[in-house]
Amino acid sequence: MEVDKLVKEKRKILEEWENSSQTPAITTTRHLPTISWTALAQGEQSSFSLREVRQRPDWPRWLEAAKEELISMQLQEVFEVVPRPAHKRPLTSLWVFKIKMDTMGNITKYKGRLTVRGCQAVLGVDYLDTYSPVAKMPAIRIFLSLVTQFNLKTSQFDVPTAFLKANLDDKIFIELPELFDVVNNDINRSHVLKLKKAVYGLPQAPRS
Repeated sequence: MEVDKLVKEKRKILEEWENSSQTPAITTTRHLPTISWTALAQGEQSSFSLREVRQRPDWPRWLEAAKEELISMQLQEVFEVVPRPAHKRPLTSLWVFKIKMDTMGNITKYKGRLTVRGCQAVLGVDYLDTYSPVAKMPAIRIFLSLVTQFNLKTSQFDVPTAFLKANLDDKIFIELPELFDVVNNDINRSHVLKLKKAVYGLPQAPRS
């Protein structure tokens, strides 16, 4: 099949990268966290921590990705800076960085995502209900069969920061995240962020 042929060609390119002295922008050295391009393409190594990307020679690209995420959140009014609440424990946050690649294994984007440590949220205090929307394979097969039967056209698209468009009803506060001072130099470090919209990691985020 044509798909199998493309997969084989992609794997061959990745193997050549790993065996060649000329690697893409992200390189692996003795003192840096190891990134396997084969594992990355297969989804086995798809995300990296702030500590890992800070040690890499392409750190400026990751920093720029973090800036884009923070600016996007500010433009969409995801949070507001407020004094620390007296009777509410703020949650902490975590940066997750990912590399987006095309079908040929070429890097298309450095992505930084600010997430909340939802494991710290307390049921009945920080949230009341959760919901996780999923698409089951039978439903996808039925949809594609209808597309084929009626000769329809389908399109796939990505909604940037989709979670950040849902309003949040619960009162959630988080500590100032790392790198926040990159876009807010005059911030009061004793303040916290009050979330106005859902953020990745919150138990109630998918439902919002």
